[in-house]
Amino acid sequence: MSIHIEVLGEPGADNATLAQIESGSSVKRLLFDCGSRCLDSLGVSAIQSIDHLFFSHFHMDHVCGFDSFFRLNYNRSEKPVYIWGPPGTIDVIHHRLLGVTWNLHFDQPGEWVLNEISESTVRTVRFYTRDAFEEAAFEEVKSISGALLEDPDFSISAKLLDHGSIPSVAYRIDEPVRENVDPAKLSDLGLVPGPWIRELKESTDESGTILIDGKPWEVTELRSQLLTQNDGGSAAYLTDFILTPGSPEWKLIAAWLEGVDVLICEAQFCDADLELAEKHSHMTAGRVALLAKDSGVGELLLQHVSRRYDAEGWAGMLGEGKAVFEKTIFPPHWEID
Repeated sequence: MSIHIEVLGEPGADNATLAQIESGSSVKRLLFDCGSRCLDSLGVSAIQSIDHLFFSHFHMDHVCGFDSFFRLNYNRSEKPVYIWGPPGTIDVIHHRLLGVTWNLHFDQPGEWVLNEISESTVRTVRFYTRDAFEEAAFEEVKSISGALLEDPDFSISAKLLDHGSIPSVAYRIDEPVRENVDPAKLSDLGLVPGPWIRELKESTDESGTILIDGKPWEVTELRSQLLTQNDGGSAAYLTDFILTPGSPEWKLIAAWLEGVDVLICEAQFCDADLELAEKHSHMTAGRVALLAKDSGVGELLLQHVSRRYDAEGWAGMLGEGKAVFEKTIFPPHWEID
């Protein structure tokens, strides 16, 4: 899998998740939520290179770090800043963009694309730094018929989960099926890597030929002998929600998560505090592990644990998860076993 996952922040504090997708020719960086001090471990260039920021919802512990992100990206010139989130995203982020004094903004670069997700549509508006973010310069509403976002290196799909009186957006990342050259077979044919490999991968003419060192090779022959197909990696991010095991909603989300390589998920409470978890529309470690088991994911990465517990309590939560789903872990830098 070429998706590298890093949970930002410490146990009992605000957390976020950074996903880096490496295609071989580029790296795409996706940030999920932006709680207080979650960006402290990242350098300036890393924060400025984030391509998309996805919010699950706008409770304080998921958005308090936004000013740090905004400060370093308000006039980014290389590419627009893309923000995604639940209903209300446009108003929340727009108010934050207007929450400082603008009098030196003239001729400054900076384009902000805000995307608001509902059950069946996504509403998009654009704001520009040069206009002091006063008025939306563009607005459209599109139906969501499949993926929320399609990029050559990944796709994003989303589901709205129940977090009490508000929704919390869950996100799934999927890489496309990738074609790779088998180096052993390349050597057997006496061929040397070159620009022709890209031409071979992109060729749609199965009856055509490709010149390699002046010799024509049939596309069909080369593809059958050299190329192998590998499924891309996948990951999902779920936080601040409640699901009841066996319910229709549970089965729907389990089916949506089926086969995900890594599930990054909240575990606010230990199993003994199930009543408290339900009261606050959160999940326990055991319930999250059961969801991972029912979904057939490869690994469960727990994060966003409550500060009401200490290190011993968090270790106990990890044990509750492992008892249900063996491949349950905490972020390595937490050093909790």
